[in-house]
Amino acid sequence: MAPDVPTRQPFKQVTSKGEGKESSSDLLRLWERVMIVLFVSSAIWAAAFQTAAANDARTAFRACLKQASAEAKDQKVATDAFSAFARQKCSAQESGFKSAIWAFDSKNKMSKKESESNAEAQVEDFVATASDHYAADAPK
Repeated sequence: MAPDVPTRQPFKQVTSKGEGKESSSDLLRLWERVMIVLFVSSAIWAAAFQTAAANDARTAFRACLKQASAEAKDQKVATDAFSAFARQKCSAQESGFKSAIWAFDSKNKMSKKESESNAEAQVEDFVATASDHYAADAPK
């Protein structure tokens, strides 16, 4: 039979007397790994949640602009008046979209002034794109 040889167990340090004691450095390393994993997973979850909120508001605003375009065609709104028509029809969705952008930007440490500028630029871009599509599809 093989002699009794002390085996190394996870996170135990075998002393010369054969008794096991926990190694504080091993526990510390384990604790650090656990904390890093928790921190990274929390950050990923928070980013995904923030992005989802902004994406939902963006989708609602774009859907409203699409609906406004259809209504404008039915009402034969002039192409140069479409932007005002669309912004008036989608004011609630625009406000929700801007709020979502502000919330996302503020959590990412962006100043309120920069965030407002960013939100307004995105709204202008969506409205301009919808206006361009409306003008391209408008009867000549």
